[in-house]
Amino acid sequence: MRYVKDGKRVSVASSERIHPTVDQVHLEAASAVSLPAVEGKSIPLVITDPPYAGNVNYAELTDFFYVWMRLVLANRYPAFAPEETPKAEEIIENPTRGKTTEDFEQGLTAVFWECHRVVDDDGLLVFTFHHSAERAWEALLRSICNAGFEIIGVYPIHSESEASFQLVGKEAIAYDLIHVCRKRARQATIEPRSWAGIRQEIRRNARQEIERIEGGHYGHEPLPPADVRIVLIGKCLELYSRHYGAVVDHEGKEVELGTALEEIRMMADQLVTREQPLPPELQDVDPESYIYLTALCGQREIKGDDVHKATRGIMEIDVLRNAGLIIKGRTGRGRTYEVRSPRERYNELWETFGDAGAPVQRTLFGEEVSRNRGRVLFIDKIHFLMSVAEGGENLMPWLQRFRGDGPQIKAACEYLSERRRDWVPALKKILNLMDLGPLFRSES
Repeated sequence: MRYVKDGKRVSVASSERIHPTVDQVHLEAASAVSLPAVEGKSIPLVITDPPYAGNVNYAELTDFFYVWMRLVLANRYPAFAPEETPKAEEIIENPTRGKTTEDFEQGLTAVFWECHRVVDDDGLLVFTFHHSAERAWEALLRSICNAGFEIIGVYPIHSESEASFQLVGKEAIAYDLIHVCRKRARQATIEPRSWAGIRQEIRRNARQEIERIEGGHYGHEPLPPADVRIVLIGKCLELYSRHYGAVVDHEGKEVELGTALEEIRMMADQLVTREQPLPPELQDVDPESYIYLTALCGQREIKGDDVHKATRGIMEIDVLRNAGLIIKGRTGRGRTYEVRSPRERYNELWETFGDAGAPVQRTLFGEEVSRNRGRVLFIDKIHFLMSVAEGGENLMPWLQRFRGDGPQIKAACEYLSERRRDWVPALKKILNLMDLGPLFRSES
């Protein structure tokens, strides 16, 4: 390790104990947003432990022992003069105190910018973090990248106490992730990188990490799914952060971090699940369609807890509701959801697709643009084709229009035929027409 002595850096063996004098130590109780006592580029290593968004309200918890400590310290230290711990500047997500996710991200970014100012160009920023909510990961990664850092390594480590695991539903996260970051070179030009290529590399890296996990690399006991997902997400984000701001789709448009995180979490879920795996052709469908195919398609009504389990770590339930795939159940006092059938969605999907002969606008990952709500989901196409088939209408124009998705549509129809016997007639009509010839095969 290295430390500063008489203005010079001194390297010592890791086993050597250091006994600094008073003039070599500076202890200050202040906001990490501004550290005027620290000169720029004077620190080789910053180690910190940022707040976990809304998981723990540290300032409120500190009041428990602060009120006793101030009885003996208030007259000696001005910081103990208030009757409670100061909370206005705390970087946290807490709706009851008016602290939003945006506030958490802005505060964290300000701290990381100060870290960027004080750490030298060859120095490192190291911190631990874990969370079950996607918004927290998104805020963290944006803060790191927007403050001029990139993640060069993520390493899982057991939390400080098995009794303090973060609960996620009925599961618990036992692992923290140590993030090692360095300054992104200002003069370096980040070459655009296709999201399609990054996804393939992420999947390869994730499979290797799965093998390490199952081989006992992180302990002698097998990791539960919640921890496996956390480890995989951390490893996957290493790659994305290196190309931050230059990850593009097939049209050269930037792929937003939120979209990338959503798909990364879906990939992680695909890799850890052992139940009803999707065919290879469907591995890269959008997250909403993935949830529908793996958790919703075989049911008419589903318990709220089951929807939470299916979407946890991938998306919020409201995303499925806004996509028109589920609605709040009419029974069970609101604790269930109804899965909407293709026929029930026909009118809104007709508004989306319009005339079969009209041109379509392609967008992110080859998806179409909806007239009403942005991008079209893969499952929207399947549901629309089924509705057309059930109504006895002409499928040919629509199959021709969707011919670029031929292999995926065929795989989805075969997959759904095994899970919904009542859908088999409509699905067979689609498959029979697709088997007629090369018209509906994927374009080269």
